[in-house]
Amino acid sequence: MSRHRLALLRPNGIEIWIGWDRPLATYFAQVLSPDGDDEEATYLWVGTSREEITNARAVIDMVRPYAEIPDDLYHTLCADAGHEGERRPPLTVERLITALLRR
Repeated sequence: MSRHRLALLRPNGIEIWIGWDRPLATYFAQVLSPDGDDEEATYLWVGTSREEITNARAVIDMVRPYAEIPDDLYHTLCADAGHEGERRPPLTVERLITALLRR
C-alpha cells in the first residue's frame, strides 16, 4: 500500500491522503479532519471497495478541489500500482472457489 500526504490549497486543518491499496486493487483518497474519528469530519473517502478506482487521473481529480497537486503525482501513483501490483489469491484458493461454483 502506498500513501502520500498532499499539501492543502487553503490551510484549514484537514489532511489529504492519496495512494494505491494493493489488497483492494484500487487507488484511494481521503480528505479528513485531523481528529478523523467523527464521520462528519470526513469530507471525502473513496477507494474503499475492490477495483473501485483503477485510474490514477480519476483519483487525482477527486482531491483537486482540496489539494495542491504535485507535477509528478500521476507518475508516482502509476509507479506505486505497478510496483505493488494487486493481491491475488493463491492458486489453490482459486481452484477451490471454481470447484464450488461448478457444483
